[in-house]
Amino acid sequence: MKKKLSDWGPIFLFILPFLGFILALTDIKSTKSKYVYILFSGIFGFSFSFLAPSADSFRYAIAFDNFDNTLNIDTIIQMYKNGELKDLYRVTLFYFVSLFSENPKVLFLIAGLIYGFLSYKAMLIFNIENQAANKKSAYFIILFLIFYTSISISNINGFKFNTGALLLFLSTYNIFIKNKKKWIIGLLITPLFHYSFIIVLPCFIFYLFYPKKTSINVIYMIFIISFFASWILKTNTLNFNFLGIQDDSLGAIGSRMKYVSSEETAELVDNRKANSIFLRVQDIFNYAIRIYSFIVIVQLKKIMDKKTTIDPDLNKYFSFVAFFYSFTSIGLSFPSGIRFMNIAHLFLMIVMN
Repeated sequence: MKKKLSDWGPIFLFILPFLGFILALTDIKSTKSKYVYILFSGIFGFSFSFLAPSADSFRYAIAFDNFDNTLNIDTIIQMYKNGELKDLYRVTLFYFVSLFSENPKVLFLIAGLIYGFLSYKAMLIFNIENQAANKKSAYFIILFLIFYTSISISNINGFKFNTGALLLFLSTYNIFIKNKKKWIIGLLITPLFHYSFIIVLPCFIFYLFYPKKTSINVIYMIFIISFFASWILKTNTLNFNFLGIQDDSLGAIGSRMKYVSSEETAELVDNRKANSIFLRVQDIFNYAIRIYSFIVIVQLKKIMDKKTTIDPDLNKYFSFVAFFYSFTSIGLSFPSGIRFMNIAHLFLMIVMN
């Protein structure tokens, strides 16, 4: 029987790893491709050189070199409650790897395998949701590549937030699209990966329990209003100091939220944008993507309004996407809030196909 391109993935993984990875992408649903995808993610993590001081991977490597693995779990939890540790995922990963290796490359190997597994699950969702599409069409291929670029293994560089972002995507997809309520656990633990996810929890919990009979037009109008409001809101217009209370439940997360919500941080962010050509150019691209996403959602709403019958799944998707963008539009006033909108883009790309 003639071999498919993806069948060669496991073979080339050990000869030319990158080629094996590319071959695996040609049939992402196959079991062989799954293992090639995840293993290559680990190999990619192991290949990090930690030479750029500005990279997250460099700082993680330094922190791992200085990590004290004599700490017991009770001490770690207490340090977290005292505001000394922001992200338990990183500390847990540090501790686990330190039991058998002091090499930061091994740390990124494990981080890569975890990220690769979640990234693969996200790619599988994109493929399954678009299984009726013409996989040979240029449109599908371009959309597939854009979707992958958003969750590519290059994100292992900053594995804390990016791993949490994938978990957030998978959790919200399964909760709100597939109605699998057990994924609420995944949503609730995202702040353990990165403190900033504490912001999204109230919004999604609200969406989980809001009246399902609420007109889609109401959500759509909220989306329109929040989009235009996002252009006039300044950094930290919304204050999250209420999350800075030092209690046992918030600990380091609360401490960090209080810092990023301060006027000093807002001023620092605005000054960086004013003095950095790179950040100004990045903002231009982000503006273009925001406008394009807005146009796509508006056009999709017009198409839905013209139909006499609407696919319930499309209706569910549209409502959630409009809600997600409403939240992220307002969240842009928060430092690095654009990263939440990048998660919303993943859902929009699924709808677009």
